[in-house]
Amino acid sequence: MATNDVVQEKSFYSGTLLETLILYLVGTLITICTLGIGFPIAANLVLNNKNGKTKVSGSPLNYNGNAANLFKVYITSYGTVIAAIVVSAAIYMIAGSIGLYCMCFVDFMLVLMGIVSCLNYIKEKTSFENSEGGSYFDGTTFQLFLLCIPAAILPMVVAIICHFVKLPLAIDLVLKFVSIFVCVLVFINSFTPWVIEHSMTSGKCYTFKGSVTPSVLPVLILSVAIFLATLIPCVVLELMNTVASRVIVMIVAYIVVIVIAIIGLFFVDKWACANRYTVPENAREVNNVFTKVSLEISKKSGNAKKALSDFDEKLRDIFSSFPTFVKIIFTAVFAILVAIVFYLIFS
Repeated sequence: MATNDVVQEKSFYSGTLLETLILYLVGTLITICTLGIGFPIAANLVLNNKNGKTKVSGSPLNYNGNAANLFKVYITSYGTVIAAIVVSAAIYMIAGSIGLYCMCFVDFMLVLMGIVSCLNYIKEKTSFENSEGGSYFDGTTFQLFLLCIPAAILPMVVAIICHFVKLPLAIDLVLKFVSIFVCVLVFINSFTPWVIEHSMTSGKCYTFKGSVTPSVLPVLILSVAIFLATLIPCVVLELMNTVASRVIVMIVAYIVVIVIAIIGLFFVDKWACANRYTVPENAREVNNVFTKVSLEISKKSGNAKKALSDFDEKLRDIFSSFPTFVKIIFTAVFAILVAIVFYLIFS
């Protein structure tokens, strides 16, 4: 059962930056060396260590999941993404640029579905020490898609401007970096409270009371990492003359980018945990301004939110009952329609 009073004790993550660096680097190494298949092993390692150092409203968290079960959840999404790439590659051979946009959109939607599936499993296996009550996650893929829309607006606008207007290189780079920074800032400040506020742990709900300002520094660090990851290949290809030198510089550069990204993720974790509190079930609310704006789309009338949620749940149930190849075909057809729109804009 949910608690009757709001717990006001402090929430915090006690892990250090060095521990986090080692943990994430090991997880990244496992993931890269296994071409992504070993991600559940890395994720399980991270979750076990992070939950052991996390307290929410004074209560320590436990994670009792295992890599084998998480792998079962993950491999479905991983296999579907691989199949989608194959299908999209075939479309690309037939339809050119439309197929390329289709591939990106299909994989993006499947990644969102995979994220929600993994969150469902992870939250079910997370509990408070010496507490009873169910744990679950009730967020949906459609909600996550809505959260991505505001974050994607500025990068899309910048991409269109840079495509049609020939800007000086410096201005082009500044615009792209600013768009990346704003995109990551909006997404993290939407995604973090969305995950927290749609989670139930041992019969207790969460509320998130963080503000945008403390997240600016870690988001800036993450944005720098993303910007460097997109810029480095271009610079290396221009400056290096031999294959060996290019490979060495790229490896070193991406190690630096990964370390920068991990530092940003560490501070995001600290910020998110410090602003998470347990509340009674009837006190669940959306407190974050970005999430309010993102989800306002589904609140145009008194019954719109419930109707949209019911429709999303029914759609998810129907879609999950289809065989994998039907899901791929359905998503690919929808993606082609979206890809045609992108093709008309950028061509």
